[in-house]
Amino acid sequence: MYQIYTFPACDKCHRAAEIFREKGIGFEEISAASLDGRTKLKEFSKQYRDKIRKDGKGWLVLPLIVRREESDVRIYQGEEGLAEVLEENESIKSS
Repeated sequence: MYQIYTFPACDKCHRAAEIFREKGIGFEEISAASLDGRTKLKEFSKQYRDKIRKDGKGWLVLPLIVRREESDVRIYQGEEGLAEVLEENESIKSS
């Protein structure tokens, strides 16, 4: 299951969610605009701080997409991360 963290002014985040919907990829959207979403992001960031990329100003590289499967957590960030997720899903469909 994928999770996409979305931020109010992040066009890249909302576009990633839109692409997932268009391609029929299941995901949970976690909005950082809500208290619950901010809490989840804070907990996730604390747990995976060594794996999350930030830009030169210390901001998260967006979109932030997470795939959770049992104990395995994969983090995808930025345009490259989105492309990697889409590529992985295309290869699964063609198998």
